[in-house]
Amino acid sequence: MNSEDKSIISLFFSRSERAITAVSNKYGLYCGKIAMNILQNEADKEETLNDTWLKAWNTIPPKNPNPLKAYLGMLTRTIAINPDNIGIILRKRVFLSEASSL
Repeated sequence: MNSEDKSIISLFFSRSERAITAVSNKYGLYCGKIAMNILQNEADKEETLNDTWLKAWNTIPPKNPNPLKAYLGMLTRTIAINPDNIGIILRKRVFLSEASSL
């Protein structure tokens, strides 16, 4: 694990909100690419990223992922392909398209 990832993990363990900023800055593009490849929608990608950072916040600690990049990628994929999330996303798209046609 590189020193930057160690410091990010340390921020999570100390429950510093700077951990979210740090992980988003370092891995936002990587995780965003994963989410976009699955969801094909910018708004859904952003929502998935927010859910990924929240899941990381809720699981680190006790987890101490090494490598951090792979862990965040796994969280992103899991959230993006979750059937419950896909159902919510589809309902939102239908609602928004109906609302825009009014």
